[in-house]
Amino acid sequence: MFTKLCLRCVAAITGAKTIHLEKDEYQRLGLDCVRHVYDLLLSEDWKLIKKTKECDTVSSLEDSRLGKVYKLRCHVKYPAKALANALLYDVADIPKWNPTVLESIKLKIFNDRSDITYHVSASHVGGLIKSRDFVNLRSSCLIEDGKLSNESLILNSEEQDRLRIFCANNVIRNESENTLRAIKEHPRSFGRRVWIAAACSVERNELPTNSKYIRGHNLLSAFVMHEVEEDPNECIFEWIMCIDLKSSLPGYVVDKGFTTAMIDFAKYLRNYITVLRHKHCT
Repeated sequence: MFTKLCLRCVAAITGAKTIHLEKDEYQRLGLDCVRHVYDLLLSEDWKLIKKTKECDTVSSLEDSRLGKVYKLRCHVKYPAKALANALLYDVADIPKWNPTVLESIKLKIFNDRSDITYHVSASHVGGLIKSRDFVNLRSSCLIEDGKLSNESLILNSEEQDRLRIFCANNVIRNESENTLRAIKEHPRSFGRRVWIAAACSVERNELPTNSKYIRGHNLLSAFVMHEVEEDPNECIFEWIMCIDLKSSLPGYVVDKGFTTAMIDFAKYLRNYITVLRHKHCT
């Protein structure tokens, strides 16, 4: 397991007043979020909430520092690194394929694997959960055999060629997601190489809270792409989420809202992957 989060970073992701950080401190916080996500993935305390006919699952656990954490797990037909690349860099396109996001922009870029973004979520549960806005620090990297890797998230020319060939063949054959084998239920059943795009809330002077939206607090979240050794054109996708909605809603309403949002997201993600296949097939 990775080392514990530094005290300054713990304060930033557990609800204490966020500190305005310098560039290197933002990057350190981002990497600590990645480490925390990886530790959560290794946990055996996940409890199944819901499983769909597509074998997508939503689970939860209680974290000693964060509280209740939710996890979506699904299997998709797309290379892990290429999917991580699309989710990290194509921020402005998110509302086009994910109707639960109304607005999504990049506020600041630190390097090719970390930035600060702003997004607005749509309402859920018939309007019981109102729209929230979030200012997030995001950090992405590869973990290989349990260690941080310096491999770039940007696809090299060889990887781009392989992606084009895969997408062209896939579009021609019109492969169905339903042909994918079922995901193993064991929470630690993933490969050697795991791409993690982690995020947590930060404060920015250029985007203060406003009266239009309630400012949500992203304690910790992440998109996780596990490479499948048997087939590099498939990946196991996971979405980790721990959010303070800053409301007095009953727990069962929040549970329903998060569970439904995650199940719906799996559908939107697969539709987006179909768009990506057509985009990269030429």
